[in-house]
Amino acid sequence: MGSAEQVGVEMWRSWNAVVAVCALGVAMAGCSSSDDEALNAVDDPVAALEAAATEWSESFFSGDSSEAYDLFTADCKDTFSPDEFKALSDFNRADGASRTLTDVTARVDGDRGAVDLVYENADSDTNMPWVLVDGEWKTSDCTLRE
Repeated sequence: MGSAEQVGVEMWRSWNAVVAVCALGVAMAGCSSSDDEALNAVDDPVAALEAAATEWSESFFSGDSSEAYDLFTADCKDTFSPDEFKALSDFNRADGASRTLTDVTARVDGDRGAVDLVYENADSDTNMPWVLVDGEWKTSDCTLRE
């Protein structure tokens, strides 16, 4: 093999290594974890708050109250036990109103935020309060007002 061929082969191997590393990076970026949420809350607090509020709403109205409960602040967890919160979630799900989330708008001021949730065929929830706790958005809406 001549030196030009060797250089070509080495470049090909290097290129394959670069492609493999890039593919691995893209695959890992698609994975989600609480660490990713914390980074998003720092990098893009509005998008992170909108994602947390969407998760809260969809889990609360679909009957997965434990997921929504995890997005409560400690003060709200003192207000509602997991069983009480599940009963509220079950009641809201059973009332027959469609709760299809159509729009989420968040506003952030430092470590505080407010979210407007708009539903199809149901009343909207405006100015839902949120706070940033250890890099994650938590709702501080302990009264569950609409």
